[in-house]
Parts: sequence; structure tokens; C-alpha cells
Amino acid sequence: SMWMKNTYIPLDMLFADSQGRIVHMHAGAVPHDTRIISSRAQASLVVELISGSIEKFGIETGDRVMLQAD
Repeated sequence: SMWMKNTYIPLDMLFADSQGRIVHMHAGAVPHDTRIISSRAQASLVVELISGSIEKFGIETGDRVMLQAD
């Protein structure tokens, strides 16, 4: 679960499981909003993106997030 209390820009959030599969998305989180934003499924991580990224890049539930270490 997340909130936007101390966040100054609108965000899209991708909630992903331990395998990196997106299990829930929340588009357009509002800056300074204290409402709780929760995943509808068990999630291990959240990726925060600039608002509009979900639509711009065609991201969908079931897509996979891959993190690359340098």
C-alpha cells in the first residue's frame, strides 16, 4: 500500500509480484493525496512512473518488470 502525501508530481504505479509480473496498476495518483492506494493482489514491489506512462507505453497487467543491476 502507498499514499501520495509527500509526493509533488502525479504518478502511475505498477505493483508487481516476486517474479516481476505486474499484478495491479494505478494510473494518475494525485499529489498530496492521503488516500491509501493498494494492490488488488499480493505484490513484492512497486514501480513509480510519471503519470501517463501506463497509457503512453501500453503497459498491461501481466507484463513483466525487469530490473537490471549495473
